[in-house]
Amino acid sequence: MPHKFDPARRARLEDPARAEVLPPEHLLRHGGLRPGMRLADVGCGPGFFTIPAAAIVGPAGRVYAVDISEEMLQAVREKVTASGYTNVTTLRATEDALPLPDGAADFALLAFVLHEAADQQAFAREVARIVARGGRVLLLDWDRREMEVGPPVADRVSPEDAQAVLEAAGFSVVETFQPNTLHYGLIGVATEEVEA
Repeated sequence: MPHKFDPARRARLEDPARAEVLPPEHLLRHGGLRPGMRLADVGCGPGFFTIPAAAIVGPAGRVYAVDISEEMLQAVREKVTASGYTNVTTLRATEDALPLPDGAADFALLAFVLHEAADQQAFAREVARIVARGGRVLLLDWDRREMEVGPPVADRVSPEDAQAVLEAAGFSVVETFQPNTLHYGLIGVATEEVEA
């Protein structure tokens, strides 16, 4: 069974030092997020990317904060209330289903969640289902090598394997990049109609 992040350790996800290594607004803009878009933050955690995404898409856009953990979703709701944003919807997912209709998002963010999926291919197909044709996906994950932080190396997904998973689901990967010395990013475009 893949390593799952423990919600009890969520303070690690909100550490200000994390924003220096993974500047959320910069990464989202680099991935192609723009005002007016509908973003699905899949595996949103406590909202590290959700709130910056809400600022970028603005009042004409929408952010769907999706997670399997009610504790994480409650943390997002608290941040949304404190920030005053009205363009964020929290949604509870299951391991194998995202609670959004087909083509509901123009952009999907998969930040450090692919390695947690029990069936990565099924997970990627479900993400592709909710992304409109021509929409984008930004995948961020840990490099597959030994380091003092992050999940066990055996549970990590290499950039090449992540690209293969996305492409099999109907995304065309248009860029691979290294935002820092620990992580990698992939940007893809939904190029095919996905069959359920």
